[in-house]
Amino acid sequence: MINMPSIKEIKDEINAVAHELIDECYMLRHFHPSKESEINQIISQVITMQKDLIFRANNPDEDSDQKALKAYYRKIREDIEKMTHLTARVG
Repeated sequence: MINMPSIKEIKDEINAVAHELIDECYMLRHFHPSKESEINQIISQVITMQKDLIFRANNPDEDSDQKALKAYYRKIREDIEKMTHLTARVG
């Protein structure tokens, strides 16, 4: 049986991915000054997604059964994966 990660672990993962992406954006902005506005939009999207994912991790539906909760947190992890692809469109 696979154990579901704790909410703290999910939030730590969200924050780590967001910080890594923002660092990458700052580096991209340094090496590609002509794309500054596009990179700033990506930074804004990362921050918005980070806040949304943290909120969702902290506020699952209370009436959900164990199976529904696993699916709920699996969707959050899929959205974390989607967040990692935001910087690909600049490169």
